[in-house]
Amino acid sequence: QLGVPVPKTHCSDNLEEALAKTQDFRFPVALKPRGNSLHATTLNQLGFKVKYARTPAELEQLLRSLQPGGVLPMVQEYVYGVGVCVAALFERGRPVVLLPYQRVRELPLTGGVSVLRRTLPCDQRLETYVAHLLQAKQWHGAAMVEFKFDPANDRYTLMEINGRFPASTALSLDAGVNLPYFAYCLYAGLPLPRNQVRYRIDVQERWLRGDFLALLTHLRGTTWQEAMPEARATLPSRKRATRDFLVDFRSGMHYDEFKWYDPLPGAIETLQWLRSLALGSLKPPLRPLRRWHRRLAGSHHAVAAGRGPARRWLPVSQAKLAAAGSDSGEAGQPESAAEQPIQPTLR
Repeated sequence: QLGVPVPKTHCSDNLEEALAKTQDFRFPVALKPRGNSLHATTLNQLGFKVKYARTPAELEQLLRSLQPGGVLPMVQEYVYGVGVCVAALFERGRPVVLLPYQRVRELPLTGGVSVLRRTLPCDQRLETYVAHLLQAKQWHGAAMVEFKFDPANDRYTLMEINGRFPASTALSLDAGVNLPYFAYCLYAGLPLPRNQVRYRIDVQERWLRGDFLALLTHLRGTTWQEAMPEARATLPSRKRATRDFLVDFRSGMHYDEFKWYDPLPGAIETLQWLRSLALGSLKPPLRPLRRWHRRLAGSHHAVAAGRGPARRWLPVSQAKLAAAGSDSGEAGQPESAAEQPIQPTLR
């Protein structure tokens, strides 16, 4: 209706309806849970962000496996291209700020959360799409409109509209547009500083922790395993990904969380990062201890309930226990496990 290209999409909680409505979809397709995990009221129970089906048979198999959960995911045609977004502020359907930027790198590398992005020059076609979409809703406030751009076909495809500030709001600040202040003026009834809408092009902003996780996921091979075959061809080698990560520690790079004028977010992010790294390094040596503890706890509960033999997890052999009993004159008269619970000795 508005002339904005969109991928075919279907939402339904009825399996047969979902399969029937997606028969004419172009495969592969993406399965996306409905609901944001950040809020309890919208949290989905499917436990994944996106899955892919390369054929109708794979789609049916995935949907049948998810059907017991009660809510089926959204099914959408897979869209190839580069992530391009527009951070926007509208005043009752009229554009105040339009700031386009490209997702240079994401977590994972095949597409997800942007971890490195740069501002783009104004694109009349892109601005028209955003204006038509938000004017139709008489939008008032901040929004982020996400597209995929296919360079081979010179085509933008709408992916989603988020009714909030973009996660990369720091990019607008470093590019010269104080988007939060514009929003404050809008809701406080103050004059909008329209002479401050101009922004700098090719400003780059990085979420360092996310960028590191993207590299780590790629080095472990997880990104390649979970990617579509078509997307695997675009993935860099491990050597190239590492080089790109290191080269981007260059002069002029801005960071989401590290600001000299606001150091607290950077300090908190660093502490959380170090804590996660420390816990991650302790996981491998602690795994055998955790497995032993679970087995021991399970055996103890079984013995206390009278469902299993007490001798299975004794720290000494049965022969030694019998010998000890005969020496003390108590052989043949053991107390029950319920009367004498076993307390394992940790050495």
